[in-house]
Amino acid sequence: MSFLHSFALISLLTVVLSILNYRGLEIVGKASLLVCVVAMSPFVLMTIIGAPQVVVERWFQMPEEPEDGSSLFDDAFQTSPG
Repeated sequence: MSFLHSFALISLLTVVLSILNYRGLEIVGKASLLVCVVAMSPFVLMTIIGAPQVVVERWFQMPEEPEDGSSLFDDAFQTSPG
């Protein structure tokens, strides 16, 4: 095989593999964008559904009486039935 044939074959193979790589990047990019949209859609949907129920005035209110935390501990590690 002459140098010209060898160069042409290697160049053709390089161009074909570069085109295949470029097309693959486009397909993988679109697929990852689709996966991202599908994964984020439940969070967006729940935010849209829950946004009207938010009462902003309550964000800055302090509790009437301070809690000691024992009820939180009891609820988190409840050992008694019922």
